Amino acid sequence: MLRSIAPVAYALALACAKSFGAAVVIPAALASAPGDVNIGIGPAATLQFLFNTSTLGALPAGAQISGMQVRMQNGGLPNAAFTVPNFDVRLGTSANSTLSNTFASNYGADTTLTRSGPLTIPAGDLPYGNGPNAFGSVIPFTTPYAYGGGDLLVSISMTQANRTLFFDATRQTPGLQYRYDAAYNSATATFAQDNTAMVMQLVYTPEPAALSILALAGLLGRRNR
Repeated sequence: MLRSIAPVAYALALACAKSFGAAVVIPAALASAPGDVNIGIGPAATLQFLFNTSTLGALPAGAQISGMQVRMQNGGLPNAAFTVPNFDVRLGTSANSTLSNTFASNYGADTTLTRSGPLTIPAGDLPYGNGPNAFGSVIPFTTPYAYGGGDLLVSISMTQANRTLFFDATRQTPGLQYRYDAAYNSATATFAQDNTAMVMQLVYTPEPAALSILALAGLLGRRNR
């Protein structure tokens, strides 16, 4: 019996190790509820969102964050095609527990440029209606961010897009901070607000060690025959 089952277990373990992934909505309190405001993404801008650990839900330390998703505001309309020449996303810890209005001063030592360059969201990609709406397609990162635990700083800098889309957001959730300026790669924020952030979903895989355990379990099963 073990002779026949072990190869199957081994193959399943390897398949799981290769395909295992997960997603977490931040802030976690809005995983199944719509936000109370929207954030318009279209004009050139630099934005920073600080998510306290308490708002990150089940995001585990060691997660390799490989993409993000956004969703339309509650009651939003169908989206037309959205294109922007430069949409840069950085993830990392924050050097400050209270965000500075100088964007670069907030970057922690592990800040990673996860993606840069053009972004296109196809027409109709973002579900709409009475929220919370489903998230759109994954915006993939070319360089994953290794989340080591603690607070998470999400920094977005973008040039002028062809139109503005209004994404779901909150301004009533403790543990959040927001900084903004209306320029690409701006140095200084001209707007600051607490308890505020855009709702997003992070796509991740567990740390490589966790995946290795799955494969090792299958390998041991294969040898136990």
